[in-house]
Amino acid sequence: LNLRTYVIDLSTGKPAVYFFRSGVSLGVIPLLTMILGIPWEKITFKMDFASRPRYMASGYWLGDVNCEIDAPAGVLPAESVIEHLTGPMLGFIGSEGKVRSFRIDHRTLEIQPALLRSIEFPLPVKEGLIMESELRYPDTVLVVPRAEFTIYLPPQRFI
Repeated sequence: LNLRTYVIDLSTGKPAVYFFRSGVSLGVIPLLTMILGIPWEKITFKMDFASRPRYMASGYWLGDVNCEIDAPAGVLPAESVIEHLTGPMLGFIGSEGKVRSFRIDHRTLEIQPALLRSIEFPLPVKEGLIMESELRYPDTVLVVPRAEFTIYLPPQRFI
């Protein structure tokens, strides 16, 4: 899971993603990335794919995380929206004066439109990144049942 926003890389003018916080549930990955100076936090998270078309996710990241969505549901948003959300291949992390960048790569994603049934995820509200009403009524809900990402490490200092 991650808390992120979409930005423009000032050096290239291309879309990028700035990660406020990232949580990883896979084994020793958070420990290894901390050694590299990447603040990926250890969380618990699991997604139940068995009850398709209803997906259930649950875990813990500084509070309980629960989400229920139906997919496919509705119509995919315009291609420009999908490109905006899934297209950036550059990520940024770090605070002012200490920002670093890393490249991301992935194959074409199988994207399905979805409908949010319920969500409990207090962290982004507590962090002041979003209001409770925005969390419960998002503009776009998409499901990507399977995706493989390559992240090129270590991150590079951003100038």
